[in-house]
Amino acid sequence: MNQLKQFLGLLLLFLGLAYQPIAAQADQKDGRENGYWLLGLNTGVAWQNNDMATRYGGGLGFYLGPNLYYSRHSPFSLDLVFRYLYTGTYGQDFRPLTLNSLSINNSDGTQLLAGANTYGNTSFFNDGLSPTYNYTTAGGGTNRAYMNHVTDFHDLAFELRLNFETLRRKSNILFNVYGGLGLGLYQAKTDQLGSLGDLYEYETNNANLRDKEYETYSTDGFQATLTPTLGFELGYWFTPHFAMAIGHRATWTLQDNFDGYISNNRKRNDLHHYANLSL
Repeated sequence: MNQLKQFLGLLLLFLGLAYQPIAAQADQKDGRENGYWLLGLNTGVAWQNNDMATRYGGGLGFYLGPNLYYSRHSPFSLDLVFRYLYTGTYGQDFRPLTLNSLSINNSDGTQLLAGANTYGNTSFFNDGLSPTYNYTTAGGGTNRAYMNHVTDFHDLAFELRLNFETLRRKSNILFNVYGGLGLGLYQAKTDQLGSLGDLYEYETNNANLRDKEYETYSTDGFQATLTPTLGFELGYWFTPHFAMAIGHRATWTLQDNFDGYISNNRKRNDLHHYANLSL
């Protein structure tokens, strides 16, 4: 909730900077007029700040929408765009979680692979492991395992973009900041079984010797969440209608199981990042 309040405060500040009296007039000088449309394509690198060590993934998407305000007398313009983004992000811990001899809790107080809340999913055992076949000694394991995940993420969002027009007019520099709110659909999986459905021999093998098939669901299919977002783009206008830019987009997932794992020790929601090149 604190993350959402911080985001809303930043978004209100952003909208305050963007406000100008609207003058619906054409600007023949640079070929723009109030109400033009934008189309952008992008691809890049995605990662998370979560409960595991990050491994970079990738993503791609597009945005489309109209200009809301433009005037040749204003240093700013304002757009409203719809964005679709898909990313796949990864995580892999190289420090194993271990069970103590008296319970199914690991050293940070969270459950490990033998409990219903493992990776935040009550049906975890239905898609691979089971209460009688897991990484506890009673289930055939050695009270030792490595966390990992892959998260598929589809984000559908509306964003307001504040464009710095003085930079464009004087130097052809593209610079904008944006914020928005969307609906995100995410699904996390983990790789805890070999190709034959067998447990990994974590007492002898390290985390690098997995088959990387991610066969076990750590969320109950796709889950929905609100996705507050802030970002920026910096680039160059080659013509009045074509530019290339790099950018960064941060998404507050408002969920702790975005990586498929809930920690009772690190009580923070996961944060999604997307660094991209756009046209």
